[in-house]
Amino acid sequence: MKKIISYIATIFLVIGITTSCSRVEENLFEESAAIRLNKSISDITDLLRSAENGWIMEYFPNGESAGVVFLVNFISSKEAKMASDNQYLKNTYTEANGYWRVISDMGPVLTFDTYNDIFHLFSDPVDPSSGSSDGVGLGGDYEFLIVAISQDLITLKGKKNGTTTLLRRFDNGKDWKTYFTELRSMNIALFGTNMVPLRLTVNGNDTLTLKNGGSHIFTTIPKVGTEIDDADELPFIVTDYGIRFVYPFSVNNVSIQDFKLSEDGNELICIDKDANAMIQAVLPNEVFHEMLNKKKYLNMTSSPEMMSASIMEAYQLINSAVVAATRKLDYIGFVNNKDLGFTLAIMSSKGTSKVEGNIGYDLIKKENTVQLVRNGKNDNDNGKNYIKNFAANTLLNTLEGEYILSVSGIKLTSTTIRFENKNDKNKWFVLSMK
Repeated sequence: MKKIISYIATIFLVIGITTSCSRVEENLFEESAAIRLNKSISDITDLLRSAENGWIMEYFPNGESAGVVFLVNFISSKEAKMASDNQYLKNTYTEANGYWRVISDMGPVLTFDTYNDIFHLFSDPVDPSSGSSDGVGLGGDYEFLIVAISQDLITLKGKKNGTTTLLRRFDNGKDWKTYFTELRSMNIALFGTNMVPLRLTVNGNDTLTLKNGGSHIFTTIPKVGTEIDDADELPFIVTDYGIRFVYPFSVNNVSIQDFKLSEDGNELICIDKDANAMIQAVLPNEVFHEMLNKKKYLNMTSSPEMMSASIMEAYQLINSAVVAATRKLDYIGFVNNKDLGFTLAIMSSKGTSKVEGNIGYDLIKKENTVQLVRNGKNDNDNGKNYIKNFAANTLLNTLEGEYILSVSGIKLTSTTIRFENKNDKNKWFVLSMK
């Protein structure tokens, strides 16, 4: 019995020693971890403050909203100055100050823990676009896990939504307001004012049509799908180099996220590793039809740079007849009239009196061309008057034919289209959106 008790006691002694040693090791480890974490917080705080002119903050409030650019300067150990220029600030450059800290929360966390008017509106329970107090608003993050750091780039992950926010060191001496003016110019370079559809190519193959780029949330339509049944939404942020999508996404087994604007401004080129992808303008035929579908006027201009000699001669016959009637020729162009369909529109005026005539055409779409065919059916009364009394017939007959289309200017945003007759290269004209 004594041997048994002695054996049991020995076991408990061993357990006690083991437990005691374990406790000592845990305490030492926790202390070491705490020291390391405190040093990490100190180092990150110093790094954030080391950027003399601040950081570019590429921020997505959540996974469904467009990205927003801020400039932020950590001007003291507690205070940060921020600036932005976005739709919720009425596209006006605005600055605000607030407080910040790097805290410990299962690792270093950057928190902007006092309200400022330009940043916290994304986490405010009031929706900044509608003003409704729905208790959620945009649901944006204001606390960020620090995922990776280098001297010039810090990667953050929103604690609530998990979206990635980047801090890029801003160039010393560069003016903040000028930077946002340049961002606005980049937005115009990418999307203009007309929001022409774009297309995503991967390994040289068309994969998606991208629409509504001006909203910074693309409507994506698969090549084999339709906008009604298969469209999706993909938020992105306009940067000083191009665009970055809210998440990496896969198309034909290729992961893509970041795109840089080419030097000629004609395309966005994916800069992600092993990704042969580009965002380009849709084909000229599609640009033309898109403008017509939006009921936009595509007008002709009578000059040697904008039309061939034969078409300019026919155009000038109308102009001379209009002037002879003491009127002014305002424009001649094509439009998809809501009542008459595809027509050639002629507008002339005298004082406040304006008269538009519409003359019907059939528009035959082919793979790489369009054919203009005078149909004589969809003319309104004013159109018939321009034919009868203002010498319009010569131009109508001259314009008939099959045309190869090309885009003039920067392809990503251009709505200026050159029509060259497929069978007669000496017959051509240019249409520009009114």
